[in-house]
Amino acid sequence: MPHKDHDTLIAAAVIVLMKRPDARFLIAGKGPEEHALFESIKRMGLLGKVILAGHRADSAAMLKALDVYVQSSWGEGMGSVLIEAAACGVPVCATRAGGIPEVVEDGGTGLLVEPRNPEALAGIILRMLGDETLRAGFAAEARKGLGRFGLTKMAVEMERIYDALD
Repeated sequence: MPHKDHDTLIAAAVIVLMKRPDARFLIAGKGPEEHALFESIKRMGLLGKVILAGHRADSAAMLKALDVYVQSSWGEGMGSVLIEAAACGVPVCATRAGGIPEVVEDGGTGLLVEPRNPEALAGIILRMLGDETLRAGFAAEARKGLGRFGLTKMAVEMERIYDALD
């Protein structure tokens, strides 16, 4: 979808690959931007380095195979895949778009940058890739905080909101 801002991700990938030619980017999912995204990857000479995986039924296994999960959105709701990444023990690099900062605490459970800034996104990706201890720490902190996204917690919060309306 357009709000996922794959153009920023592709531009960041170019920067990362200049410094880490062994890096690979995997984009999963299907949607109306797929053809344009493929053409952009081809035009930038990134075939085989940025891989379009299409729709995947094994998303948890795919997430667990990543060193870092990156979300380049300029607009986003909560971003449930960020919770899935945390549950799979994968650290996150993302933008401060929409509800993302409600899920990822910058410097605590992941790294955040402003949307539409490929240089900044590449910077935090490179920082994360270059520091295994940092990745492990963010993944552990994110996993510890997963309870705040459970159904019970959401029900309690919803009840609190309704009670406040009386």
